[in-house]
Amino acid sequence: MSGADYALPVRNRGKPGELTLMIGLALFLIAPFVLVIIHTEADELALLKANGVVAEGEIISHDRRENGSTSRKGRDRSTTSYLLEVRFDVMARTSYADWAKGAELARSRFPALSTTTFEVSQPELAASPVGSRQTVTFLPRDPSTMKLVSTVEAQTSAVYFVQYYAAMAAMMLAGAWLMRRGWRQRMAGRG
Repeated sequence: MSGADYALPVRNRGKPGELTLMIGLALFLIAPFVLVIIHTEADELALLKANGVVAEGEIISHDRRENGSTSRKGRDRSTTSYLLEVRFDVMARTSYADWAKGAELARSRFPALSTTTFEVSQPELAASPVGSRQTVTFLPRDPSTMKLVSTVEAQTSAVYFVQYYAAMAAMMLAGAWLMRRGWRQRMAGRG
């Protein structure tokens, strides 16, 4: 058998509209899962607003880390994580609710300073120069839950959620449209 006699088998391309139908179904079903993830994060921030305390934190340092990985095709990829190191008093007792109503931050009688490093976005890093003071919130018995109050306020605002709801609605509509188109192609292919 020579090389000229060998022929590759015919590739199965599937039925007409099958790929379009599957992509549409995936888009339609992924959107609710994304909303569940967003609301899980929002619940954690709502817990900070309901049970958290507020303190003044001092920005100690900035850091950025390059996280390298390899794609499935063997190409190198990297993402950058932006980190803030903040020193704050874990003995703070001004509740978030009282602070939101305009109460002054109460000074601790016996301050216990702690330092925490956490990830922020690049704009948050730029808005927090080293040496500046930022208001932070955390759960009283768990200082590792500490977040910038500005982050909590931004990610629990109505504007924050509207953008996600709009994007997920568009994703579901595109999925429904692709499913309809794929179904029509499939039905036309049967005839």
